[in-house]
Amino acid sequence: MDFKLILKKVNNTLTTEENKIFEAWYSESKVHRDYFDKVKNNYIKK
Repeated sequence: MDFKLILKKVNNTLTTEENKIFEAWYSESKVHRDYFDKVKNNYIKK
């Protein structure tokens, strides 16, 4: 997974095609979901 796609997902700027790629990766395993959650938590301003 390209880290840029993960950041684009966090920022809600994925294209339709990029979102399909992200969703396939995200649904592939719990490790991927946990990784995304960690990235999201580190990038979202609180």
